[in-house]
Amino acid sequence: MKNSFYVGDIEITSREILFSTIILAFLIGIGVWISNPILKYANEHALKVVSSVKVNDPEKFGYIKRTNAGDFLAEGILVADPVSIPDLSGKYMAIKRDKERYTMHTQTYTTTDGKGHTTVHTRTYWSWDVVHTDKWVSDSVTFLSQRFKLKNISYYWHTAHNTTIKESSNIRYVYYTHPESVKGLMIGVADNKKYQNLSFQENATIDKIVKNSENRIKNSPIAFFVFWTIFIIFALFIFYRFENYWLED
Repeated sequence: MKNSFYVGDIEITSREILFSTIILAFLIGIGVWISNPILKYANEHALKVVSSVKVNDPEKFGYIKRTNAGDFLAEGILVADPVSIPDLSGKYMAIKRDKERYTMHTQTYTTTDGKGHTTVHTRTYWSWDVVHTDKWVSDSVTFLSQRFKLKNISYYWHTAHNTTIKESSNIRYVYYTHPESVKGLMIGVADNKKYQNLSFQENATIDKIVKNSENRIKNSPIAFFVFWTIFIIFALFIFYRFENYWLED
């Protein structure tokens, strides 16, 4: 007769408890093994940010390039050589114009009544559909008195709706724009008298990104092992949930 007890509706045998301790030890070992490279990468990245040279004025920004200062965080305003078009007022870093046509659509669908009889219906609806898109994007930008090609900066800029101009009852133009200048943080490497590996984070600050990196150094191990503990508990639950007949005599 097998020794067992119940937790809710789950029967747990003594052999399952014995085997589950082996599973537990194995999963703990696996967790420690895979955590090392994960936490090492997270900490190295965070330490790289924390130890980077910090600048926020044009003179120091030029100096770190001349002296090959290495990793840097630079806070300032990214200013575009702006683009503009005749039918939209203002100057911008990027403009997108969608031409939309008010179009009628016909859709069929089927319904079934209580007796199983099907009926085909036709529904008509109207919507504004994009039929053509034009884009204008700045070629160059200035940051802390240094000029760059926008394409050489990893910057996931976005456009927001600016205005809509109706040409006729069924044609309209919808304009989306990105501001001519934005505050933020330039991250990169000053080496070989050049700025390299550049990325720009809109509305970020040196204090915020350094604080986040310091928190990541402290919290990454906790977050990982909380996740791994939950995974182990789930794995043991699944193990106990199954009927493990192969452990019986």
